Amino acid sequence: MTEKRPTFARPPWWRARKAELLEALEGRGYLFVVDEETLNELAFSYLSLSNAPLALHRVSVNTTPEVLRKLHDQGYGFLIRSYAEGERLSASVPRLSPDEVSLQSGYRTAKPASGAFSGKNFFGESGEWSRASTFCLEGGDASKWLKQLQNSVKTNTQTHEWLLELNLPIPTGNAERERLIVALEDVLFDFREEFPELRLALVPNALLVAEAGILLCRVKETDTVNGRPAAILDAPLGSFLAPEFLSGHAVMRLFGQDEDSENSAPVTLYGSKDSRRLYPMEVRLPPLATGDVLAVFHAGAFGDRPFTAARREAIFFLKARAVCTLC
Repeated sequence: MTEKRPTFARPPWWRARKAELLEALEGRGYLFVVDEETLNELAFSYLSLSNAPLALHRVSVNTTPEVLRKLHDQGYGFLIRSYAEGERLSASVPRLSPDEVSLQSGYRTAKPASGAFSGKNFFGESGEWSRASTFCLEGGDASKWLKQLQNSVKTNTQTHEWLLELNLPIPTGNAERERLIVALEDVLFDFREEFPELRLALVPNALLVAEAGILLCRVKETDTVNGRPAAILDAPLGSFLAPEFLSGHAVMRLFGQDEDSENSAPVTLYGSKDSRRLYPMEVRLPPLATGDVLAVFHAGAFGDRPFTAARREAIFFLKARAVCTLC
C-alpha cells in the first residue's frame, strides 16, 4: 500500500474569488474562466504519481494557449491527433521541442507543406509515444483496473510502450479526487512490480483540466419547452463545451441565498446559438429570471472546438494570487 496523500483543505476557489469573476463578466454575456491555482493543483496531482514518471496532456481536451504553456512549464508532454493540432500547439508554446510531442497512432493525417511540421523531423511523428499502445480506464470498480491492464499487456506482447488514458468521471470534490489518486497510485505500483520492463505514460484527459474551468453566463430569456421550464443562455454552449463533456456539469446561480433552495426544480438550459435543439443541459435550479448569472462548473475540458477570435476573447485566465512568504 502507498502512503495516503493529504486531502486538499482549500475551499472551492470560485467562492473566494466570486467578486473577481463577476467583475470580469461585467459587460459580457458570457466568459470562460480557467483558474491557474486549481490547474497547478491538478497538474501536480497526476504528474507526481511515482510509478508513472511521464504524463501527457491531450491537446484536444483544452487548447487554451495559457493552459498549454502552464502544463509545459509543469513538465507535461503533449499528445496530438493531427498535424494541424500540432501547429496550433507549437504556436502557443514557443519553447516546445519535437520530443515533447507525440502524434497518437491511428490519427495520422496529411502532412503540411510548411510550418513547424514541415521538413524531415515532424513534431509528433518523432515523439517517443507515437507508436505506443493505448489502454483506457473507463470507470467501474478500481480493484479491477489492474487485472484489465494485465490482460491487455499479455495479449499484446510486442508492445513495450503503453499510454494509460483516464476516461473516468470527473471527481465531485477534493475527497473523491483524493481517492482516485490513491487508487491510481496503487494500480501503477502493482503494474510496475509485474512489468518492470515496460514504459508507461499517463494521459489524464479531462481529469487534468475540467475542475479548473467555469463557464460564466447570463440568462438571456426564460421560456417553456415541451411543457418544462427552460432558459436560453447568452452563451453558445456548443462552442465551448464539446457534446461528450456536457453530461454531469454542476450549475449554480452565482448570487442570492437560495442556491440550494428546496424550490429547485428541473430546468433545461440552451445555448444562445444552439437553435434550442443542440446541446441541452438538464439541471435543477431555483426559478430563474432574465439577467441571472449562472456558473457551469467542471467546464475546463471543452474539447477541440473551433478556436475563433470571438471565442478567444471570451477566455479569462484567472492568475493565482501571490502568497506572502513573510506572513
